[in-house]
Amino acid sequence: MLELDLTALNDRFFDGMDVEQYQVLVENQPEEELDETQLWCRWRIQPGASDAVETGVKRTYQQLGTATLQIVLPKGTGVAQGYAVRAQFEALFRDWQSDDGALRVYKIDNSQPEQSGYATLNCVIFWESFRKPD
Repeated sequence: MLELDLTALNDRFFDGMDVEQYQVLVENQPEEELDETQLWCRWRIQPGASDAVETGVKRTYQQLGTATLQIVLPKGTGVAQGYAVRAQFEALFRDWQSDDGALRVYKIDNSQPEQSGYATLNCVIFWESFRKPD
């Protein structure tokens, strides 16, 4: 069940973002060499709680989770390009549902943590799915 959610989120991200225009690190994938003088991003999906929400022979389970796009900009480049990437990401996932209708994004949150040497923009989507086991 979780694999369907991960696949749907990854497909949406990689099909809808201009990932060829900037460097993307994917959490739990082999490290890539980065040109830290250019904008780069980290994509991370974090599943959370999974609970049965329907009883019976084939229960329905609610899976909660977040997915984060962290955008890193080198010092002195300004944040306009990062804001453009973040806006593209938000537009891609705002009110989005998977093709099978089981997964939906219900909230988007942003932060801009203080960093020395570079600027960081974080955009987090909150998602849930309702699925029955096969």
